[in-house]
Amino acid sequence: MSSVAENSELLENFLKQLLPSNVRILVNGANGWLGKNISESLWNILGEDFSSQVLLTGSRNGSLRMQTGSQLEIHQWTEELIEGFKPTHVIQLAFKTRDHAGDISNDEYVSLNEEIIKRALWMISLPSTQGFLHTSSGAALGETATDKFTDPYGYLKRVEESSYSNACEQYGKSYLGVRVWSTTGRYIKTGGLFAIESLISQANSSRSINIGSPGEVWRSYADASEILLASLIALFSGTQGMFNSGGTTVEISELAEVVASNSPSHEISIIRILDPEVGANVYTSIEPSIEQILKANDLAYSSLSQQVVNTMQYLTWFGNQENIHR
Repeated sequence: MSSVAENSELLENFLKQLLPSNVRILVNGANGWLGKNISESLWNILGEDFSSQVLLTGSRNGSLRMQTGSQLEIHQWTEELIEGFKPTHVIQLAFKTRDHAGDISNDEYVSLNEEIIKRALWMISLPSTQGFLHTSSGAALGETATDKFTDPYGYLKRVEESSYSNACEQYGKSYLGVRVWSTTGRYIKTGGLFAIESLISQANSSRSINIGSPGEVWRSYADASEILLASLIALFSGTQGMFNSGGTTVEISELAEVVASNSPSHEISIIRILDPEVGANVYTSIEPSIEQILKANDLAYSSLSQQVVNTMQYLTWFGNQENIHR
């Protein structure tokens, strides 16, 4: 069975053939989970040309430590920096996500993200910009996403989708939006924010997995790096519009079983009590899917089992790094 790394290399090589020689890619929000993944992929693709053809920006100066050992420089976003770089393509990943919403007031959370959206609209308007890719979320389709007080995250994601699409149409730029549903892979946030990380961490620490949800939980999983590589393949092959991330749809008990079967100990027990009266929680990717672009080019996402192994390997590496730096 091939690995996620091997499959991602296939996608990277395919994308490399599509990139123009004079491409200049701005990755805004490079210090986040998705940003680290696509930054690493672009580093793999461009090699020594990376520093002249890719600009990584975020809320502050710093560096990205890759699992491969590479250190990639990240710059604080400023208009002067962006104008000097003259990006041909913008990958817009910057956003204050749900986990930040509880740390600040609702008004401040909305205001901060509205400023991020305003900056992105300015980047679309630049004469040098030819194409624009951004990530949205399935939350933009939620029933409460029209109310910025009840669901500020979903509301803002919906604002992003319409604002960016309209601006690209206004300025004549290529537009691609991708709603990212559930993801796996390198650089995943730790601390129990994501189900797959929680399941793996439980298996590693206690040799058991406790699923607390009394009702069924359905999600669609794809590797974070592969979602963005598929998106760039789509953008640079002329595809435009709004897509969903696709992936493998799975109920959380089945996901736990995949984690258990790939655990080094192979002695993982799964504890769960289902209540038949509790309704299912369904948050799954719908059509159209960016995965279709891969299939049209005889490419594919990694299997769920491959994704789990890849995520496990990263979390083991991350844990070792944390111990080294203590």
